[in-house]
Amino acid sequence: MDKLIRDLLISERVSHRLVKPLLQRYSEIHTESKARIDQLVEIISDIRQPIATVQTPRSKEHQRQTELKVSRRRRKIKDG
Repeated sequence: MDKLIRDLLISERVSHRLVKPLLQRYSEIHTESKARIDQLVEIISDIRQPIATVQTPRSKEHQRQTELKVSRRRRKIKDG
């Protein structure tokens, strides 16, 4: 039951409306407040964990094509 509640609290698919009832159940399972707070802090840190992004280098030709497209669009906007 503990793992299920933790997984639901971390899940992006769980509505914010379910958080309060889930926390109430979690508090019923974990009666010791110090341990409960430590575990909730861990859950929050799992939720807020930053997402790593990977940047791939572009070829010079690809960069040139992108700059050309941007230039054309700017000209279209300017010319109206």
